[in-house]
Amino acid sequence: MPIENIESIATSVGLDGITGFLLGYFLRKIIKLILFVLSGILALLLYLQYQGLITVNMSKIQSYTDALVNTLSNSSEAWNHILPSGAANLGFPLASSMAVGFTVGFLRA
Repeated sequence: MPIENIESIATSVGLDGITGFLLGYFLRKIIKLILFVLSGILALLLYLQYQGLITVNMSKIQSYTDALVNTLSNSSEAWNHILPSGAANLGFPLASSMAVGFTVGFLRA
């Protein structure tokens, strides 16, 4: 195996691992931010309800969120539109190093 091929594979694996790490890191940070904002809104609504300023129908909110969670968990076709069409042909070194980097970035952030 020529040295140029090894260098090309090493560069691809390294850059894709770093890219995966950054994607995992930022995805985790974005999820934390979204959950923080949503919990703040829910806490505000519950406080206003406790003070008697508004009336919140919690059963209706729960039915909406249950329907949303069921829709997202059952729709596997929606994930095909998120990934680029050529993502299946990226090759093993790219996919494996990016997956490892993504996992490390998501768990370490």
